[in-house]
Amino acid sequence: MLNSLTLLPAILCVAVAYPDEALAHGGAYRGPDDLVPRAEKAPPPFPGLPPNRPGGRRFAPDFTLWYYWWEFNKAPFLARQAGSSEAGSLASSDAGLADEDRKRILDAITKVLADPGNNREIHSAGLMALAKVARRSAPPGTFRAFVSNPDQEKSETAVIAMGVAGLQEAVPELLALAADNRQGRTLSGRKLVHFRTRAFACYALGLIARQSQDIALQGKIFAAMKGLASQSRSVRVDIRTAALTAIRLLRLDGSERGKQLLAQAVGFLRAFIDKSDKEEMGRMRAHAVAALASLVHRYGEEWGESKRKLIQLLDERKTNSYIQQSAVLGLGLLARPDDAEVGAALRRYSRKGKDQQARYFTCISLGRMGGSQNKTFLAQPFLHPTDPRSIQKLELPWRALGLAILEEKARRVDPEHSADLPLAKGIHRYFRDVRIPTVAAALSLTLGVLRYEPATVDIVDRFKKIEPGRVTAGYFCLALGLMHDKGSQDLIRSLVDPASRRVALLRQGSCALGQLDDRASAPRLIRILGHERMLLSVSGAAAMALRRISDKPTIDTLLELAGDGSQPSLPRAFAVVTLGLLADRKPFPWNHAFLAGLNYRAMVETLSGAQRNGILDIL
Repeated sequence: MLNSLTLLPAILCVAVAYPDEALAHGGAYRGPDDLVPRAEKAPPPFPGLPPNRPGGRRFAPDFTLWYYWWEFNKAPFLARQAGSSEAGSLASSDAGLADEDRKRILDAITKVLADPGNNREIHSAGLMALAKVARRSAPPGTFRAFVSNPDQEKSETAVIAMGVAGLQEAVPELLALAADNRQGRTLSGRKLVHFRTRAFACYALGLIARQSQDIALQGKIFAAMKGLASQSRSVRVDIRTAALTAIRLLRLDGSERGKQLLAQAVGFLRAFIDKSDKEEMGRMRAHAVAALASLVHRYGEEWGESKRKLIQLLDERKTNSYIQQSAVLGLGLLARPDDAEVGAALRRYSRKGKDQQARYFTCISLGRMGGSQNKTFLAQPFLHPTDPRSIQKLELPWRALGLAILEEKARRVDPEHSADLPLAKGIHRYFRDVRIPTVAAALSLTLGVLRYEPATVDIVDRFKKIEPGRVTAGYFCLALGLMHDKGSQDLIRSLVDPASRRVALLRQGSCALGQLDDRASAPRLIRILGHERMLLSVSGAAAMALRRISDKPTIDTLLELAGDGSQPSLPRAFAVVTLGLLADRKPFPWNHAFLAGLNYRAMVETLSGAQRNGILDIL
């Protein structure tokens, strides 16, 4: 018989491999590992087991792999209307949702929240669903009642839900919670407002600012967030990062006051970026770079000076790596397709830059910029292959994803756009020859985005040959969904088996069924939701797929599951999550506003951490 000491390493291995096994209020998959930078030293090895490397250190995950970027940035690729390669018209989750069904969903959510016997998962799901369905008509008192709940998850979810709903009347309370003043402590029911609640309040204020046209409100939020971000190191990095992120979401108009606020915000962010690493952590400064790029991108003011600032950060080798990563991503937001200076700076960094992650990010930014010269650079290994050693194999996925971004942008602009056939053929040719699974998986996704149907047979063949348990196997499935290959529908459906432990296939296969508009798979996806021990990320993928393909019988089943007190709490919670997604009129997830240009390598736990309970993890 195995004793507990023998089992302990295996248990810990499962926890590391599947960190979302814990009952957190996540559900959105953001990659297999914790992205929050931690101390490098690992605990000593277990007795009798050799260390992975001298000194008891573990091998660290390779965060430069492309699929971390994909999981944070996939929404625009998945939001296109299923079954159509026309203009990138976005799928509308509540298209055709009858008023009667909307009312039934809202009534069910209200009932769930009113029942004190429901646990944290159900209440948290209900709070987020209420915010998405009711929006500004949501009753503020419902959220306030949970802010003071002693359960931290319920409290912080109520706080962010007020932001999702866009409740301007909640701004004074959110400001008090963020500041941890007497009013905030009274509202939270604690002697000190928990740091997560404070950070969530900042994120919520940013969401409200983004949905408001009240310029006075924008000024009030900016002043408070500037004050928090400027505080000393005694304030946790999460709170200061959240304050910078809220500034990033400000909605400023062309009025005199709006221009003044923009100038003040830009000036503050530039000064924040210029502080030395001894005073400010590189991660926070990286988020300040993202905020600067986002504001200037959206409003166009201070464009030239900000562009030069980001290029300077790239060219100075002493610049912190997190900051250079954000500068690369920021230039992708800022620059126009014909901006030769930025294009040259990014291509130069891709060849000679000091940080590998930032070098890979240049492909993403060149894709976002667009322009013929940038496209030629990205496409070179696929159209004009030279010495295979001239470009690292692991850079190829990033170049392909940059081209996928170009393709998706072109489809959104021009309904008649058709894929670049020579490019598609070149990627297909490389896909057939490459032997590295992670590279092949990324190329398959790009071929799916291009809708290059001749590649379907080879993608299916590659999928059948790969070990089903590998992470990359799921991406081949998703590529077929993006291709909208109906011939693969039965194969994918057979793999999405609730009894399976092939997590990658369950997660990406569920998503593929949604892309295929496979309404017949709805009962199978509901069985995934109803599985008591399913990983959160798999249930989350099933919920997102059901958002696209649900019909009236599906809604009836979800309503029944949500209200059935005899069922386990997690299936009921995900039924509520799915109902909220179905009735949400927004084409993108609520947290999509935080993702454009986000440097996920500079992560903090209230954005997305090991427990999968940051705002980017919540459906």
